[in-house]
Amino acid sequence: LWNPYADINVSSYTPWKDIVLPGRLGLKEVYGSEQMSETPPDQRRFLAEFVGWWRPLHVSQGTADSPRKAILRWAGDAGGEKDRRELESDELFIKQDVPYSEAYQGSVSSRFCLVPRGKSAWSSRFFRVLFAGCVPVLLNDYYEPPFEAFLNVPEWLIKWPMRRVDDGLLDFLRSLSVGTLQSM
Repeated sequence: LWNPYADINVSSYTPWKDIVLPGRLGLKEVYGSEQMSETPPDQRRFLAEFVGWWRPLHVSQGTADSPRKAILRWAGDAGGEKDRRELESDELFIKQDVPYSEAYQGSVSSRFCLVPRGKSAWSSRFFRVLFAGCVPVLLNDYYEPPFEAFLNVPEWLIKWPMRRVDDGLLDFLRSLSVGTLQSM
């Protein structure tokens, strides 16, 4: 659900009549990320990447922590929800409030890119990470990837329950073999 209204809790999107197109991605960004993503995923520096803001779940989805909040917690618990957090560790590239171009650096340097729900029915992050050659890890129980009916989604995308973003997710990503990663 992509609205601020508590009483509107059924999505108007249906895959048989609607398609999702990327927003906020220009040809310059697409071409640039494609050029920068020539490093095979298994040779990239970071296990996982997320660059974005904390956002709560839609009110109709309960009071559980949002996937974004759980991810940003890996970068530190200090400060408020909107305070800037950054982490560049041996495994994780997590940043909040950085220039758009820096987001590309994280995507093309990571094997997996975390794609939690946002505030709209489309996700520029989803398309950005695809163009960067990063395996998307979809952390949204309600988002339907474009053309899902025509593409074998499990071959190139990981869907993870959005209310289970914890160290178990990182353990799962670490456990995937190089062969599995290369086939994605």
